[in-house]
Amino acid sequence: MVRSDRDTQLTRIQVFAAFLQRISAAKWFVAVETATVILVLFVLSRADVGIMDLVGISGLERRWTLLGAFVAILAFPVIRGMQATIVRLVASDVLLLGICGLAALSILWSPLPTATFPEVVALGLTIVVAAYLAARFDARTLAVLLFTAMVMAAALSMLATFTQPELGRHEGGPHLGIPRGLYEHKNVLGLTMGIGAVPGTLLVLDGLIHRRRWTIPATVGLALIIAALWMSDSRMAQVSYAFSLMVTLGFSLLRRGPDRLAEIAGGALGVIPPGLTGLLVSGVIMPMSTLFGRGHTMFARLEIWSAVFDVLGKRYWLGLGFESFWVDGAPTRQTVETTVGWEVPTAHNGYIEIILGIGLIGLLLFSAHLVRTCIASARLAQRTRRLATLGPIMILALIVAINLAESHLLEPGSLLLATYLVCSFWTSPKHGRYGRPQEGL
Repeated sequence: MVRSDRDTQLTRIQVFAAFLQRISAAKWFVAVETATVILVLFVLSRADVGIMDLVGISGLERRWTLLGAFVAILAFPVIRGMQATIVRLVASDVLLLGICGLAALSILWSPLPTATFPEVVALGLTIVVAAYLAARFDARTLAVLLFTAMVMAAALSMLATFTQPELGRHEGGPHLGIPRGLYEHKNVLGLTMGIGAVPGTLLVLDGLIHRRRWTIPATVGLALIIAALWMSDSRMAQVSYAFSLMVTLGFSLLRRGPDRLAEIAGGALGVIPPGLTGLLVSGVIMPMSTLFGRGHTMFARLEIWSAVFDVLGKRYWLGLGFESFWVDGAPTRQTVETTVGWEVPTAHNGYIEIILGIGLIGLLLFSAHLVRTCIASARLAQRTRRLATLGPIMILALIVAINLAESHLLEPGSLLLATYLVCSFWTSPKHGRYGRPQEGL
């Protein structure tokens, strides 16, 4: 019996699929995948900029290292045949698709469409990478990988600070001499260490409770991260980490109560920060600035917010184009800097940053997504009652707090956005591991 060309082609595809399956099951492949994920998380934290400075590489734009990181990590779900799982996970999140679609449409009205387009592409790639991480790894593995990457960043930041102060410390301005490690600013170092402290705290607590063998190295790594967080002198990052600890303690106590109470608390965690931002911008809390004066960093932000809304004008519904407001040389940025009298790289508020890019419609979509994620995280913590299931709540508490004064909430290719999306996907009912108590610490 002569086989048709179609049958032959199908046989070749089946053989190739079986070959890829054998490769993905090999120990060396798993080891390479694990190392790649750690390095990509390291790059997402923006530590690659400092590494290039340390080794003397200059002139390479970060967008190319970020693109290389995305290409490297996305090869693994292709080899594992996870495309359908990732598509299903992303497609089930209608709010997230709406945010991404609005960002893509903003190219049409952006004053700098050539700047907006690559940011939209980076946003899409960040979403796909986060979906892969959430679908591929359970809570314990995700915590260990993220913690390992952040311990690396903390150790190298310490090395840069004390061995090459011209690279590891601020050399001018109001932050003269303050350590920044591998990062372009001390606040980015503080934010990164705050994110790393979350899985570190959970791993150490789990090790102490269950007498795990990793307790001592995890404690040393957490101490290193906390030291780098303190060294950064980023008060907002320090306060946000402390806030995340208090929120986590509160939710651990709520586990003894009714599920509805935990869900209400989770919803409040998502609603209050955007609401507080609205009060600040509207001027309700403006008189408090007189207690601190113009020079105080927190309330100097009020001047920035007033200036950016003057520039935004009546285009607040759809914004001025995703990630285009603060491009170097952009008229919008120049106007704000002229008004306030100093260099302003961001709005110093993640919620306002969303309005500038994709307007109030974008902020409403994201706020709805945030509230839904917080409620789902609270529900998951109640359902499984495992230590690891407090991780999403702890991460979310840190994210919503720090973005009251920093602008990383919807930043493409950032570690903060990736961790937020992982929490969102991991707590989704569409996730294959949702609610499984055996998956975690």
